[in-house]
Amino acid sequence: THMDSPAHVIPGGRTIDKLTLEELVVNCIVIDVSQEANENYFVMPSAIEKFEKEYGKIPDNSLVIFYTGWSKHWETPKKYHNSFAFPSVDVSTAEILLQRKIAGLGIDTFSCDTGKNGFPVHRAILGADKYLIENVANAKLLPATGTKVLVLPIKIKDATEAPIRLIALT
Repeated sequence: THMDSPAHVIPGGRTIDKLTLEELVVNCIVIDVSQEANENYFVMPSAIEKFEKEYGKIPDNSLVIFYTGWSKHWETPKKYHNSFAFPSVDVSTAEILLQRKIAGLGIDTFSCDTGKNGFPVHRAILGADKYLIENVANAKLLPATGTKVLVLPIKIKDATEAPIRLIALT
């Protein structure tokens, strides 16, 4: 599991060591899209609409994790990377999450973007001074709401990305 800071794609953006505890100890929302997800799947705004219809509006300063089920391929690296074909997030979904004032966005795949259309989700989320978490393990074990997480990157001075421990308190 690792984290990208704003500086990962934004010149002059904040680095890992500049992220605050208020951003790293947050409520966690898990949106399960595993029933629909495949290697060509994009998480669309309808996933947020469906979630909020059932659970209410996503609280400010939350980490939102999309559970796609792709993590089941972790032990098979060739399938997990899959020539950069894996479930990812549509930029319109990222923009809605930014309207919800999230702390960060996580996913259980190699990346929130496949790179086929550039990296619009990276640019949107990191450009808004938020963070991305990729390769989330065990997201399927978390409830949709009610969890507090500790996002614990290795605090490397001027790093644009870092390995993390993501600890959930349920």
